[in-house]
Amino acid sequence: TLVALLCAVAFVASGLFTRELKVPDEVRVAEIGREMAVTGDWLVPHLDGTPFLEEPPLAYAAIAQARRALGASDVVARLPSCLATIATLLLAFGMARRLGGDEAGLLAVLVLASLSGFQRHATSCQVDGPLMLAVTLGQAAWLALLTRDDGARLHPGAVLLLHVAAGVAFLVKGVVGPALLYGPLLVDLVWHRRWALLRSAWHVAGAALGLALAAAWPLALHAAEPALLHEYLEESVLGRLMPGRFPSGGHTNPPTYYFVGFPGMVAPWVLAAPALVAWLRRAPASDDGHRAGTRALASVFPVGLLLLSIPGTRRTLYLLPLLPSAAVACAAWLASARRRTDLSRLESLTLLVLVAPFALLAELPARLVGVLRGTRPDPFAVRPLLATVRQGRSPPAGAGVTPARLAWAYFGVSVAASLLGGRFQDPDDRITPIATDLARLGAVGDALVGFRLDERTRAIVPLRTGQLFENVEDPSALAPRLAAHPGARILVPGDQADRLPPDLRGRLVPVGHWTFGRHEYVLLSAAADETRTVPSTSR
Repeated sequence: TLVALLCAVAFVASGLFTRELKVPDEVRVAEIGREMAVTGDWLVPHLDGTPFLEEPPLAYAAIAQARRALGASDVVARLPSCLATIATLLLAFGMARRLGGDEAGLLAVLVLASLSGFQRHATSCQVDGPLMLAVTLGQAAWLALLTRDDGARLHPGAVLLLHVAAGVAFLVKGVVGPALLYGPLLVDLVWHRRWALLRSAWHVAGAALGLALAAAWPLALHAAEPALLHEYLEESVLGRLMPGRFPSGGHTNPPTYYFVGFPGMVAPWVLAAPALVAWLRRAPASDDGHRAGTRALASVFPVGLLLLSIPGTRRTLYLLPLLPSAAVACAAWLASARRRTDLSRLESLTLLVLVAPFALLAELPARLVGVLRGTRPDPFAVRPLLATVRQGRSPPAGAGVTPARLAWAYFGVSVAASLLGGRFQDPDDRITPIATDLARLGAVGDALVGFRLDERTRAIVPLRTGQLFENVEDPSALAPRLAAHPGARILVPGDQADRLPPDLRGRLVPVGHWTFGRHEYVLLSAAADETRTVPSTSR
């Protein structure tokens, strides 16, 4: 357990301090948390002073509380997600240990931390990290029910935890939270006819408690302002299901989107999927002692992927809550492979493919050493394994390729990638200088007007300066706004400058220019005596 905790902390620390907040997602979530901390409005999330109702407020409230307690910084903004990630890794450890012992538990931590999607998103300042924790908590409760001793009664605590986790998942990200938890579990229950798991009055109490948690925010929102609840239902619920008919948060992609993009989220362990499926189909019940639980967890990812394909708004990030269960199932197979001497050709080939990158990397210095010493060592002993695979036999005891070595190697790569990630940050993410320059010019608060600004700018300027500003969408509203604040400057995206009113455009002079990757911004002033300027900046 201590080793698992140290691995979880090391993984989180590697991604916590190494880069600026990314745009638009991280800066948006951090700014919403900042505004909640400043205003004390825990009911309605706001972005640049405007209600932002894509998700319920629980994750934003966690960021706000962290900011109030620890101050303002990028690290503090990411802290709730990072704590959720540590808790998720430890839950994965506990779930896998229940399936295959301590070795499987540690393997689950290493596998989960080395999944490419987990490495990219788990420590980000986003609501999907806390959602992942809530969903995994419910899955852990279901696994406890599945793997109880034969004839044992359903534990009331596990039943209640299952439904409470669903309620918390709703408060983090709305309807998708309970759907990702209940959906795969219901499919497993019906497919395998596990009706005995429903024979408990505690399900009634747990469902009532979970429903009360989930309903608390919509009811409070309706009591405060019914129009806000209508906006949430239209944009965040109907808008995601039918983005063509209702406004949505964007990210509209074709129904096949996840089936093309999911390998990038579960690499490199997606290569183990065929061997895992084959093992689950042929493994005797005595192989791991809890095959039902392993099968249930292995089905979460494909079923969840199908469920997420129903809404019209799709991003690979949304697959994050499905990763822990997949990692636990993979770890159960790895632990089983470690104990057995009768690996199938598919399992041996899978291990060979997974170890190949490290073997090739190790072969380069090995060849040089071999020239100097007259030998050619093979650190991963791939050749004996390759020979046995070709002959259709299991690898010999000294083959050198073990699940533990593989998992530790990929975990090390994941930590290294997190540590180096900040050095190769996308130019689009380096938008902080625009806020610094605007503050130096005094163009913040009432002294700044945005014209059709994107979400990233509406978030980064108040996040870094602490002052809100007005963003105008209607060109006809600009003149009255400038009349009320004659010295105000206008910040415009480069592709929107030609949509300014013609009569106003002739009186405006550029006093600042920024380029960040594919995004360009221009600061304009109508003051005749404007002398302070910012040189053109490219990031």
